[in-house]
Amino acid sequence: MIATLIRKYLIGPIVWIEKLIEKFHKPDCLTTYPQLVDAASRMINGDILFERCDLMLSNWFIPGQWKHCAVYMNGYVYEASAVGVRRVNFQEWFFKKDHVGIARYNKVLTVDDQAKGLNFMASCLGDPYNYEFSMSAKTQWYCSEYVYCFFKQCDPNFIFPLKSILGDLTVEPTDFWSSSQFTKLVSYN
Repeated sequence: MIATLIRKYLIGPIVWIEKLIEKFHKPDCLTTYPQLVDAASRMINGDILFERCDLMLSNWFIPGQWKHCAVYMNGYVYEASAVGVRRVNFQEWFFKKDHVGIARYNKVLTVDDQAKGLNFMASCLGDPYNYEFSMSAKTQWYCSEYVYCFFKQCDPNFIFPLKSILGDLTVEPTDFWSSSQFTKLVSYN
């Protein structure tokens, strides 16, 4: 209970401060057009996109190299972000990042598998962000929880180790990047 309150009342204000700072000062992102072309040529449905923006205050609180993750599907990026669960054009998403990584699930996802995952992601569009980072709330999502649930929908046999942080089971973006269940394809910048 205390851990939930700490997360809820600490992370929310930090995200609000980040948005305020971004309105007044947002340097150009570090990703480039040649990197976008290279990434687009590599992507297949179900790939995980990882990102880090250097000036985000939340970087201090999220462990590992990657601070956010999302799923690529049919030219779009599906993600749970501070504005809630949304679908964004891949190019638009790419050009708002300083660092981008791509990883692929080692098991081939069939068209039926992908459809199950896409149906799940689409059903969550508009749901709010989960500032408590608890996997028990199924109407709110944080990024890596959303990605985890996508793979659970695609592959009912998907087993991925969760860890306990402040008494809640959770998964972080870096957990996918470092997992032997995913192949790292590329990292930009």
